Amino acid sequence: MTCPDCTQAQAAEWHGFSARCQGCIARGLARIFLRRGERGRRLRMACEQAGVTVQQVSQAWAVDASNQEKTDVGSV
Repeated sequence: MTCPDCTQAQAAEWHGFSARCQGCIARGLARIFLRRGERGRRLRMACEQAGVTVQQVSQAWAVDASNQEKTDVGSV
C-alpha cells in the first residue's frame, strides 16, 4: 500500500487509481493481464516498462480476488 487508493483497495473492491503509485500500477496491470489469465512475455514487458515486478502484480491480483470474493458473498 502506497497511497489512499491502495489503502481502499486493500480493504474492499476499489476502482480508484493514482497515476504515480506503484501499487496502483501493479493493480491495474493485474486487472488487464491476470484477469485474462495472461502471465507470459507481454505481462513481463509491461511490468518492466511500468517499473513494477511480476510479484507485485501477482500480489495485487490476490488482494483483488480476495475482495471480489467478499463482495460476491455479501451480495448473496
